[in-house]
Formats: sequence, structure tokens, C-alpha cells
Amino acid sequence: LAAVASQEQYEQEPLTTVHRLAQRATYNKDVVHAILDEAFICHLSYVNDDGYPVTVPAAFARDGDALIFHGHPSTGFMQHFLRGDVLSVAVTLLDGIVMARSAFHSSMNYRSIVAFGTGEVVDDPEEKIHCFQKFTEHIIANRWKDARPPSEEELDSTVVVRMPLVSVSCKQRSGPAGDDDEDIKDPMLYAGVLPLKTVSLPHTPDPDLPASAIAPDYVVDYFGPGVVPLNLLVKSTAVEPASPAWLKSAAVLLIGISAGFAASKYFSR
Repeated sequence: LAAVASQEQYEQEPLTTVHRLAQRATYNKDVVHAILDEAFICHLSYVNDDGYPVTVPAAFARDGDALIFHGHPSTGFMQHFLRGDVLSVAVTLLDGIVMARSAFHSSMNYRSIVAFGTGEVVDDPEEKIHCFQKFTEHIIANRWKDARPPSEEELDSTVVVRMPLVSVSCKQRSGPAGDDDEDIKDPMLYAGVLPLKTVSLPHTPDPDLPASAIAPDYVVDYFGPGVVPLNLLVKSTAVEPASPAWLKSAAVLLIGISAGFAASKYFSR
């Protein structure tokens, strides 16, 4: 795998060069890091021992110019990391549905990352604690100070791997549809962009909590990477609050759309 080309850019190499709609590609580190910091889930791909390609979702966090993963040593992707195999990592953020005047030009606005690399096992106990803290804080900021730290047994049973960000590319789309001139002249054909946003719903206290327990502010008004609390979103858009059943359906829909289109033709490289 190639070395990092500069402080600002990842080296463009055959493995990471975007060919389809190359104008949407960037290798800028700041752009890549911002997308990684906003995502909760990535998809790790490897070829298993039977020769079949396997893709699995996994939680991750960025620590400087590396991704960190954790899991049981028997986990499939972790076994391949431990062998020194090269894995690919894909991250996709869905920002909107682009409704073109034609079905052919309909698309999506997205930001995506594909990276290739090998893993470096983290053995030092203090470094492993640092990685666990990175995971926790990436998902819920300020949570680490209120949670029980990992026990020695938990640390021993968990493998932590760092994957340096070396072979990386980013592809993204934004803006309106790219319709044909003839279609634009047709006033009966609607076009537009439907923005999509991840929102946090009201939290559900654990049933074993005492009645006197008070949820921390970072739970009540949760701001995650790319996540906005529903109450704030409603206020900012002057939308009437919806029923809980509708909200649950909306959350499932948003997650389903993001996962379902992650490997679609709109993200082809």
C-alpha cells in the first residue's frame, strides 16, 4: 500500500483512484476525516477462507490518521486483521434524495469513503483504554466519565486494532438534478431535492433504574456526529410534533434508506 503523499492529501493510487464521475472524488484529508467523524457504522469487506467475499457492518472510531476497531478474537473480520490481511472499509452518509425530471437522472446526494488497509493490534493496556474511550466518546460525547471503565477481564477478551489511513478515496454528490435540456423545458415534470437528516428521539430509561435517576443532559439533548435532537429540529422547521408511532417509522425509514442504497449504482467507483 502506498504511503501518505502529504499533510493535506492522501496519495492517489490505482487502488483508490475514482474512475466513474471522477469530478466527484477528493483525496483531501480534512474532508475524509469529517465524513468519518460523522458516521457511526462502516462496512468491512474481506474474502473468507472458502473464497467468498464477506461484508459486515462494524462500529468504528477515528483516532488521528487511523481507524480503530474492537471485537472478540473469533470475529471473522478480526481474524483477518490478526493475520495481516488487507481489508476494505466503506462509509456512506446519505444527505438527500435527488428527484430528477427523468427516472434515469434521479440520484442521491451522499458522501462516501472507501479505504484499504491492514490492522495493527493494540496490546498496551493504557492504549486500549484510550481506544475504548475514543469509541465511547465518538458515539456519545461526555459519556466516558459516567460509565464504568472496562475491567481487566473485559480488556483481555477484546482485541483492539488500529488501521492506518493510507489508501483512501472520497466520492460525494451534492446539489440539484442534472436533467436533460428537453426535460427542463417540460413544465409538467417536477424536480427537486428531498434532504434527509438523522434525528435523535426521546430516550427510554432502563427499567432497572431507580425512580430518582436523572438522565444526563447529553442524553436528553443528544447531539451526535451528524445527529440533531428531534425537539430542536421541530422548533427550527416549525413543524408540528408528530405521533410517537410516526416518529419510530421515520427513524426506521431513514436507517433503511441509508443501508439499502449504500451499495447502489450511485456509489459505484
